Amino acid sequence: MGTKLLTSNSRNFYEYIKISAYFDMKKVLPILAFLSKKTMIVLKFSILFLCLYVVLRVANHRHFAIVVSGKSNAPITNISHGQYNFYDLDYFPSFITISELFRPGPFPLNDSLIDQMVLHTKSVFEKNCHDTTELVVFIISGPHNFDMRQNIRNALGKDSPHSHVLNNSKPTKEHCTLFSIGYTSDVRLNQQVDWEAYTKGDVIRVPLIESYRETAHKIILTLFLLNKMKGSFQYILKIDDDIFVRINKLLPYIRKLTESQVFIGHVAKNKGRVRDPKHKWYVSDLDYPDKVYKPYVLGFSELFRRNIIDRLAAQHSKTHLIPMEDIHISYLVNKLGYNLTNEPRFYYCNNPQNCRNRFVVDIGKNIQNRNKLIASIQSEQDST
Repeated sequence: MGTKLLTSNSRNFYEYIKISAYFDMKKVLPILAFLSKKTMIVLKFSILFLCLYVVLRVANHRHFAIVVSGKSNAPITNISHGQYNFYDLDYFPSFITISELFRPGPFPLNDSLIDQMVLHTKSVFEKNCHDTTELVVFIISGPHNFDMRQNIRNALGKDSPHSHVLNNSKPTKEHCTLFSIGYTSDVRLNQQVDWEAYTKGDVIRVPLIESYRETAHKIILTLFLLNKMKGSFQYILKIDDDIFVRINKLLPYIRKLTESQVFIGHVAKNKGRVRDPKHKWYVSDLDYPDKVYKPYVLGFSELFRRNIIDRLAAQHSKTHLIPMEDIHISYLVNKLGYNLTNEPRFYYCNNPQNCRNRFVVDIGKNIQNRNKLIASIQSEQDST
């Protein structure tokens, strides 16, 4: 006796708006026989008006669901729409949520869902990017971080009339910014993120279960999908959602890069492996046998050249995961025979006064502090 989910995108809309769901006509007809002709006319028009009103109200919402029990003559029990209970099987993220098709990584690159994932990514890409885009920025964000994502949108001018905050100008075709978000076991949270993705149009939903120690799966899959997009962009920047990018400083730098510079950022050297199992950054002997890591690009901001992504994704699919994404991805790049490019302007910094020449600034997670830091950076940009 399961439930059946019906969506407003179905062509046969009127098939499931049935008066029989509300009335048993065999019981109603004997009563109608005692009514006068005039009363019958009034009643018919009243029912017609009521049906029209219901149809118009429902049609006013592009995405909604009618949940009915397994019985064909059972009444409609619920109409759900909006951010707290978002259903639409025709919308890819919602389809993944309802069908529970999200999984732990890595995601097989030949999976039957890949084509649908590419189409979903294409719809997000085309809403935010252009054929002439030079740099695609994608932000790794946790499902719960609604406020941080909205704060970024406000800074970019996406949901605000103040479109100059980030770059002293309106959003241009030179760069675009997207979010990458996975799934959790919390269906309600998944639906809220689905609604955000649908209404904001800048979220790529990757059908992987969110896990800090498996973030590399999410990054590689997002890179793989973005590389399927048409466009002239040669570089993709991955950042965390507590990082602010100085696009006006970064773009001139990117234009001078050579084809051999394929993976760029703050390269850390001689860092010891954390061997305390209780530590957030613990890595076992099995995951990484050496006591000291080989040089790696710190994960808060990583710049990838497009021409390595397919090989990177293929190598990832057959490599044991190191549960620190920056160490794992740097390991993959080295294994493919490429060098890491150290760029001091990518060095970690969280004080705008000391970060004037940096490409990225850590603005933290507190919204009030973020706004102050962004305002400070903007003031500095206006004065130059």
